Amino acid sequence: MRLEYHIENDFPSVTERNESDYSRYHGGWLHDEIAALVSLCMGIRLQAGGVTRRFEPGENPRGRPESSILRIDPVLLKPTGIRGAIIPQVLGDHHLQDALLLKSLPLLQPGAANALVRAARLYQDAVWIAESEPDLSWVMLVSAIETVSNYWNFSKGLPQEMLTETKAPLAKHLKTKGAKKKFIDFVLEFLPDPPSKRPQHGRVSWDKKDVEEYLNKIYHYRSLALHEGTPFPLPMCRPPEQLGKDETFLEKPDVLSSAVQSAIWVNEDLPMYLHTFEYIVRHSLLNYWKSMISSAGYETNRN
Repeated sequence: MRLEYHIENDFPSVTERNESDYSRYHGGWLHDEIAALVSLCMGIRLQAGGVTRRFEPGENPRGRPESSILRIDPVLLKPTGIRGAIIPQVLGDHHLQDALLLKSLPLLQPGAANALVRAARLYQDAVWIAESEPDLSWVMLVSAIETVSNYWNFSKGLPQEMLTETKAPLAKHLKTKGAKKKFIDFVLEFLPDPPSKRPQHGRVSWDKKDVEEYLNKIYHYRSLALHEGTPFPLPMCRPPEQLGKDETFLEKPDVLSSAVQSAIWVNEDLPMYLHTFEYIVRHSLLNYWKSMISSAGYETNRN
């Protein structure tokens, strides 16, 4: 990947700043930002390495080789042995044309672009570590939706968001109580169509009432993970079953109950596998992205 900067840095110097500003901070550089957006667009595991060559005005037109000791190239853990992948769809062939949506990024409002990039960074990390830390992948995917749902609600001018300036304590309380609702409302609003290939058994219902129930359980598990240190149910973090070599992966654990590591979960408390949730999160984010640019005259197809 090659990047060109066409805007001068107009940030004030460190000595001129009198307060912190992290409104555009997402923990990476421009190449990390683009890699995250491409990861989201294509549904693949993708991370940026360090800069390898730098081109400066008036210097060697072939550039100057560069290696940074401050950045370590990312390490990717792959499925090993007979165990399958936890998120199978990120493997295999993918088409670069799916990344063409990236061209529409300049059409977004700055706040919308910031929220989308942060969500993409969370998605990027979630699929990258899924094979080694699926429990954290669940948390990151929920946070990716929360990141854009906060901006989505604020941009709609909902009453509770308008309280932020006049009734800050009350607004903070409502924001905390409404976090789950915003998460669920966003997914239901931008819920994609079911996958084109689905298993005969172990299917997730795509009825919005059922999806809402699934999301309630997932958000509950996420809260337990963050606030009580209780990991996501292990059956939801395992590689999905495949009943036949040519069959599609099950979308949810197809069991009456599951007992493992001194815990028991009944079927209704195991709403879906991680790969199913990744599909919902990714396409919900992409549908939201497309909805923001459709009014700007950029043609898209909603999945």
